[in-house]
Amino acid sequence: MWFQLALSMDGPVLGILVGMDNLLYFRILDIASLLGKKNGTMFAKCFTNDIVLGNHVLPPTQQYPKQTARVQLVTRNAALHIIGRKNKKLAKKLSNTLETG
Repeated sequence: MWFQLALSMDGPVLGILVGMDNLLYFRILDIASLLGKKNGTMFAKCFTNDIVLGNHVLPPTQQYPKQTARVQLVTRNAALHIIGRKNKKLAKKLSNTLETG
C-alpha cells in the first residue's frame, strides 16, 4: 500500500510503500527531490547497495504494473541515513514525523 508524506507545505512529497514484511520503503527518486537533486537517477546510482526493487517487497499474489514492480526503494533506516549525510536537520524532522505520526 502506498502513502504520501509531505514534510512541509511547499516541499516535495515522499512516496512510502508498506512492504509485505511490514517495513516502510521510500522511493529513492523522492529522496533525491527532497534533497534538491536535479537528476534522481544519477543520485540513485550512488546508493545501489541500499536499493530494493518494488517487486521484492510486494506480495507475489497478484501482478503489478511495470512501473510499480521496478520502482527503486530504500528502507526507512537507509532513507534516514542518506538524508542525514546530506542534511541532518531534515533527517531529524523526518524521523520525528515518522515517530509521532
